[in-house]
Amino acid sequence: MNTLEIRTQIQAYIDKLSPERLPVALDFLAYLVERESEEATQELLAIPNLMADLAEAEQEAEAKVLQATYHDGSLVLDEKLDATLEGKKLRIVVLEDTDELKGKDTQTLEPRKRRFLEQLQQHSFKLSEDYQFNREELYER
Repeated sequence: MNTLEIRTQIQAYIDKLSPERLPVALDFLAYLVERESEEATQELLAIPNLMADLAEAEQEAEAKVLQATYHDGSLVLDEKLDATLEGKKLRIVVLEDTDELKGKDTQTLEPRKRRFLEQLQQHSFKLSEDYQFNREELYER
């Protein structure tokens, strides 16, 4: 993507923002302009294969997750594949065996739930009952 295309795309995103979000976007862009460092940019660009790695990561992020059931030596998809996938090689990753999860009794899940709730308590706090969110204050920061 060349510079003009990038600027056009940024402008398109800005045009879609609500009036309430525009000050936040302005602050962010001002921050980027003030903090821009040619040295840091050159350091990033000097990373071997950076652009290729970013392109590969973007393709992986666009990957679609499908669910299938293994039956009689075949995978049966829960949905029809998109026509754009015709002729493409697909990679299958088994994330979990749902039958295995069904077999676990709830006692093994209880310690995990308890640990999660303990961590939640540790990293959270209660707001006073008279607390009200002030959006304008957020934009002033």
